[in-house]
Amino acid sequence: MIPFKRIELSDADTIKKYLRLTTVPICDFSFATIFCWREMYKTTFAEWKGFLLLRFFADNEWQYLSPIGIVNLAEVLSDLMNEAEQRGETFIIGAATPELFEPIEKALPDKFIFTEERNQFEYIYSREKLATLSGKKLQPKRNHINHFIGKYPSFSYELISSENIAQCTAVYDAWENEHTQEHSDENLKYERKSVELALEHFFDFGLRGIILKIDGKAVAFAYGEKVNGNTFVVHTEKTLPNFRDSYVMINKLTAEHLAYDCEYINREEDMGLESLRTAKMQYHPEKFLRKGTIKIKHSIDFDISHPDTKDEQQIKQLWADTFADSTDFIESFFAKIFQPKCTWIAKHDEKVIASTQFLPYTYKNARGETLTASYVFCVMTHKNYRNHGAMSKLMSIAIDEERKKSTDFLFLIPVDNYAFSFYERIGFVKSFSTTAMHIDESHLTTYRKTAKNVDELYNLYKKYYVGRNCILLSEKQFQFSYDDFSKHNLEIYEKNENFLLLTNENGQKILVFALFKNENEEQLFFDEICQNKQNTNCGMALILNEHKINYEQLKNVRLSFLYEI
Repeated sequence: MIPFKRIELSDADTIKKYLRLTTVPICDFSFATIFCWREMYKTTFAEWKGFLLLRFFADNEWQYLSPIGIVNLAEVLSDLMNEAEQRGETFIIGAATPELFEPIEKALPDKFIFTEERNQFEYIYSREKLATLSGKKLQPKRNHINHFIGKYPSFSYELISSENIAQCTAVYDAWENEHTQEHSDENLKYERKSVELALEHFFDFGLRGIILKIDGKAVAFAYGEKVNGNTFVVHTEKTLPNFRDSYVMINKLTAEHLAYDCEYINREEDMGLESLRTAKMQYHPEKFLRKGTIKIKHSIDFDISHPDTKDEQQIKQLWADTFADSTDFIESFFAKIFQPKCTWIAKHDEKVIASTQFLPYTYKNARGETLTASYVFCVMTHKNYRNHGAMSKLMSIAIDEERKKSTDFLFLIPVDNYAFSFYERIGFVKSFSTTAMHIDESHLTTYRKTAKNVDELYNLYKKYYVGRNCILLSEKQFQFSYDDFSKHNLEIYEKNENFLLLTNENGQKILVFALFKNENEEQLFFDEICQNKQNTNCGMALILNEHKINYEQLKNVRLSFLYEI
């Protein structure tokens, strides 16, 4: 068996030597993290055939971190699988990312599956944005900072040093006492141990920290470390119970003074805690470090078909489990848009394990040509059945049927570049970007609010967009989208027969749709009023039917009114 052993401080140089070989900035690839949490996770390590192997216990299962080394990965993976079998355990590689899965899949093709676990995703932010809190999305945080400065004008801060490090322990003691009174949690014992070890070996680990003070008293502290060149990982951040408004300030100070030489800040995962997820999302992460598990793939049979009525509840549940859409939105979609003939499912043992929908649209270009299109929407696979080939088979059958129906092209908006790699394999190509428009409200003074109803707007919509490059919505699709936006403080403005539909997000108006009687006025509007034009996804992807049309015909397609925007 592989000679795993307990991790000691004397093993730091050995383990760090291997950790430097990886470029994935996950918090698990930090010696400080590994050492300080070794008791909770029962972590052991081994050097084996030129690789670092780490074994740990989490979620009631023994797991391994992705092996770190240079050569013979296939041989080492086989050894680990044999190790797990001899121990009578299921072989699992935990805390894995798509980047870590790629060499494993290459070493032993089609042997493993990678399953994402949303609760493990690490939040990656732009250091500059957290330091400056610039932009309208972070306006609420700037307001918090201004309030904090007004409330505590005598605040100060210090970098953690040998002279003041004991003050961090005092803050942690007060924080822990409050949480112990709230609820007894075994994890608090291990967290305390990790903080004690980190502060005891602070400078040996190469950690950086900062203390926030009010009237000379320490009220908050944070520490972390630089990993893999351009990312700073925040390991711990605590405040005194009566100074919780200090969190926003210690966060900003961390970005300014601890991560000064990094491009990104990793604030680790939310562990599935709703309050923690809300707090992390309020800072608008630049991206997620997607994490999950790698397991041995087992053969699964599944049937592909259109759904029956009895399958609808399972599709709704899969939707709710996969995406962040509300129950009201899902129910509204099924009541107004859903059509079994436009929906595909994969079933295993009568369970819906994957589904997608091909929503029909019409495309009209400036030359008056009409094309049929399908919007590939709500692509989802149950997390326990991903990477088994169900969605690939489903898509292959569905796309083949669309071709038989002579649909001219299919289009979709991938959630990110990682998702696009899947669509690329089945024939989609990147085309044009989708954008979101933020409104400069100071220029809205020439517009007036209107009471136009949805029917009047749809008639104007048809009138204005016929003969222009656009994807046209049906009356039912328009009504559904209008109703959905109406739940988000929809406002309609009018000026000279030009109409704007805006929603309000965190006090900021965002354009969701605009109708202009001529293109000159439209261009003038975008030049004067719209700002912060942002790509919302990695771009529109599409697949053509037998190349009946070319990409030139699809330039400048207007997509402001799709559900994601």
